[in-house]
Amino acid sequence: MNPEEYPELAYVNPNNLIRVLRLNNFNSNIKDEMFSPNGGAQILDGDWDLDLSIPFEKLDVFESIYSHFIKEKSWDKTSLYSRVSDEILDNKIKWGCKTPEEYLSRLNENIDSLYTDIKNNGFKTQSELGSSKTSDEVRVAIDRNGEVIFMDGRHRLAIAKILKLEKIPVKIILRHAKWVDFQKTVFQYAKSDSRGKIYQLIEHPDLDFIPAHHKDDRFDFLKNSIVDYDCQNKNLIDIGTHWGHMSHKFEELGFKCTAIEKLESNIHYLRHIRNACGKHFDIWQGDIFDYPDIEKMNLILALNIFHHFCKTEELHEKFIKLLNRIDAEIMLFQAHRHDPPGQMEGAFRNYTEIEFVKFISKHTGLNMWEKLGVAADKRPMYKLWKS
Repeated sequence: MNPEEYPELAYVNPNNLIRVLRLNNFNSNIKDEMFSPNGGAQILDGDWDLDLSIPFEKLDVFESIYSHFIKEKSWDKTSLYSRVSDEILDNKIKWGCKTPEEYLSRLNENIDSLYTDIKNNGFKTQSELGSSKTSDEVRVAIDRNGEVIFMDGRHRLAIAKILKLEKIPVKIILRHAKWVDFQKTVFQYAKSDSRGKIYQLIEHPDLDFIPAHHKDDRFDFLKNSIVDYDCQNKNLIDIGTHWGHMSHKFEELGFKCTAIEKLESNIHYLRHIRNACGKHFDIWQGDIFDYPDIEKMNLILALNIFHHFCKTEELHEKFIKLLNRIDAEIMLFQAHRHDPPGQMEGAFRNYTEIEFVKFISKHTGLNMWEKLGVAADKRPMYKLWKS
């Protein structure tokens, strides 16, 4: 994918914008190109993403906006006003202001009205506001690991954080070359698919535009089925995690997740995407039959995986031994479509969905079950638990 093929805007959770990029890491030509109204996103190698010691919420801009709107402190009593006033008195023009009085007036008029507008009407793109200046969006960079780093638009980002918004539009104007190298492997993976898609949507602002076979309908079923379950620090195993989408989602619910993946080719993506999204779940590469700690798991997540263990008599015997080891409270299970048999043609066992649920129940002791629904891929989903 070439830079001009990226979406014009990305959408991020403002609370994930923690680090601030030091612009003095760049020469003037690069800065002029990045911040020009018509400039494209830059791709740079080097260590520019490593020297980032100032958290956004420690900046006087954030602290002052927070103090003004949350603690109702007047602008002229904030650290932002004090600093900028001193700079103006030192013969610097700040925000077009030549006197502290002009600056105070701009704060009272512009920032107060901006806060009120975002609070009442939501965070709009420049296009939605009737402006053609996309350069006025909050601007960010992507570091070598995929973390989104703040660059410009401090007032708007501070307001978004204070209002606890979940998503805001941003313009990506800089990517680290190492991140772009990883992106290219994802783009190539999609191109190699017959329909130009990856398996599961990637919830990263610089990857979520890539078409996927699966979206979040399955997770909605699963989340609703455990709404009364205390997820905090419970152990969850995601069997056949692929690139880890479900481990991401269940970690957000509070689970301590372990993502199990056999294929080395998937581990490459699994690890990079986990790190890029700031997740912390464990990754275990290998055959699930060899996993030593399945007895310690509170919840088993088995989506579109168990039927693979029924294709031969040898695998089926291993499968039974695995199920007998499980001592979980809940299993969330998605069965295959048994009719027509498709990939299960000639399999040792091709269970119907009810046969499959009963088989799992028999060998795990999870003696209660309910059908949660049928996902978009037409495969049924079940919850099993102990009475």
